[in-house]
Amino acid sequence: MTNQQIVFNFTVGNTQGKSNSMEIKNFGADGVTHTQLIGYGWAVYAENKEGELTVYEGWQGYSRTTSKHLSLLRQFADGAVKKTARKTAQDRL
Repeated sequence: MTNQQIVFNFTVGNTQGKSNSMEIKNFGADGVTHTQLIGYGWAVYAENKEGELTVYEGWQGYSRTTSKHLSLLRQFADGAVKKTARKTAQDRL
């Protein structure tokens, strides 16, 4: 799957998928939707909790590739809540 496909799939609510550098991880249980778009196995670029999409823009500028991933995400995540924080896969859900 390409990076563009994985980002698009995440923003439309798909709960799984993987590219070379990004992955959709599903943490939902008991009918609750909770997914994260994770870059390089540890940087949480965005998450979807029950349909509310949050983009963690604090990763912008971390690296050239990460910045490209976030730019791609912003193309598809219109109307998302944007936070300037950085979240990692080790942070509490």
